[in-house]
Amino acid sequence: MAHEIKNPLTPIRLSLDRLEAKYREGSDQIQDILERVLSVIREEVTNLQTLAGEFSQFARLPEAELRPLDIHHFLQDILEPYRTSAEIRFNFEDRAFTLLADRIQLKQVIVNLVQNGIQASGDSPV
Repeated sequence: MAHEIKNPLTPIRLSLDRLEAKYREGSDQIQDILERVLSVIREEVTNLQTLAGEFSQFARLPEAELRPLDIHHFLQDILEPYRTSAEIRFNFEDRAFTLLADRIQLKQVIVNLVQNGIQASGDSPV
C-alpha cells in the first residue's frame, strides 16, 4: 500500500520541480507548463483519493472499470513528468491503438515499471 501511495507523489514532485525551474529561468512557456503541472497534480490527487477510498473498504482491490483507452496518449501523459529525470523512448506505430482497460490499475503498473527502471539504471537513466 505504501508503494502505491508513493507512486503518485513522484510525478507530482517532478512536475513541481520542472515548474519551479522554468519559473526561475523566466521561461515564456510558463503558462503551458503550469497547465500541464496542474493537470498532473489533479489526476494524481484523484488517484490517491480513489486508492484511499478503496483501502478504507478493508484493503480490497478495486474492481476493474474497463473503458476504451488510447494507449499512445495514456503513456505520453504518464511519462511526461519523468522525462526531466530520465530518457524514456517508445516506438509507436502510426495507427491509433485503443485498449480496453482500467485506467487507474494500468497506470499503477506503468508507473511501477518506470520508477523501478529509473531506480535500477543508477546514475544515467535511459
